[in-house]
Amino acid sequence: MILFILYGLIACLLVFIKYHVDLKFIQDKRKWYEKIRFILPIFLLPIFFSIYYFWDHYPEQLIKKDTQIEMAANPDLGIISWPLSTSIIYSPSQDIEAPKSKFQEIGEKYGTYGDSYGSLNTLFTGLAFAGLIISIFIQLLELRQTRKELAEQSKAMVDQKIEFAAQTQILDKQTKINITQQKIINDQFKENQKANLSNHFFKLIDQKNLLMNDLKFPFEESIILGQSVFIKYMDEFHSIIETFDPEKHDYNYFYKCWESFTSHAHGFNNFQLLSYFKIYNIIFHTIDNSKNISEREKRFYADTFRMLISIEEQYVLMWTAIFVEPLMEYCNKYNLLLGVNGDEIFKVGLKFFKPTAFDSDI
Repeated sequence: MILFILYGLIACLLVFIKYHVDLKFIQDKRKWYEKIRFILPIFLLPIFFSIYYFWDHYPEQLIKKDTQIEMAANPDLGIISWPLSTSIIYSPSQDIEAPKSKFQEIGEKYGTYGDSYGSLNTLFTGLAFAGLIISIFIQLLELRQTRKELAEQSKAMVDQKIEFAAQTQILDKQTKINITQQKIINDQFKENQKANLSNHFFKLIDQKNLLMNDLKFPFEESIILGQSVFIKYMDEFHSIIETFDPEKHDYNYFYKCWESFTSHAHGFNNFQLLSYFKIYNIIFHTIDNSKNISEREKRFYADTFRMLISIEEQYVLMWTAIFVEPLMEYCNKYNLLLGVNGDEIFKVGLKFFKPTAFDSDI
C-alpha cells in the first residue's frame, strides 16, 4: 500500500513539473495525444508492478491461508517441513498410502478456482489489443498532423515564392529606375561636355582673332597689320601658281617660295604666319577628338569655323597646307577650301588635295 502511495506521489510530482512549472515559462502548444504519452507510462508502471507482485506472492498466500484453515479445524495435526518449501501433513492414522505435498493439495483444491481467473487472460489480451488500437489511432493523428504541417509548409513556400516574385518585380522596377537615372545623368554629362566644348571652341576663335590682329608685314616704308597681311600672301601665291608646273614641281617648290617671300619681305626667315596657323591644329584637334559629339556636330563646328575666315585667308591656308601635312588633312576632311575657285587654283588643288577639300558634296 505504501508502495502504491509512493508511486502516486511520484506521478503527481512529475505531472506537476511537466504541466505546471513548464507552462509558467513556455506555452505548451502540443496536442492532447502528445501529452498522454508522458502520462501513460507513469500510471502504467505501478499497475504492472502490482500485477507482478501479486503473481509472485499468490501461491505463498494460498498455502498460508489453507494451513491456517486446517490448523483451526484439526489442532492435533503435525506439520513437517520439507525442503524447497514443501510441507507434508501426516495424521496419527497410518492408513494414508502416499503422502501429497502441500502444492498438490492446493492445486486439487484451488485448481478449479484458479481456472476461474482465466478470463483475466482475455481481459489483458483485450487491453493489449485496445492499446494497439490506441497506438494506431495516435499514429494516424500524428500522420494527419504531419500532413497538415507539410501542407502549411508548402503554403508557406508558395507564399514565399509569391513574395520573392513581388520582390523581384520591385528590384526590376528599381533597376529600370536606376538605368533611367543613369541615362539622365549621362545625358546631362554629355550636355555639359558639349557646352564646355562650345565655350572652348569660341574661346579658341577669339584667340585666333587676337593672333591675326598681331600679324605684321612690312611694305615699303609702312607695316601692314592683321587681315591685310593675308592679301599680300594671296597675291604672291597667285604669282607662284602661274609658274607652277605639275610635272616638275612638288610641295618643296611652294615651301621654298614661302621662305623666299618671307625673307625678302622681313629681311630674314619670319615664322609668324606659320605660328598663327598652329591655332588651326589646336581647334580641329579639339573638334576631331571630342567623343561626346556626333560627326554631324563636328561638321557643324567645322562649317562655323570656315564661315568665320575670309577668302584671302583660305588662299594662304591652301598655300601653307601644301607643305604642312596636318593642315592638309583637315582641309580634306572638313572642306576648309570650299569657296576657293579658278582654273589655276584647281591645277594646284588636283596635285596636292582631295576633291573633298573644295566641295562638301563629294
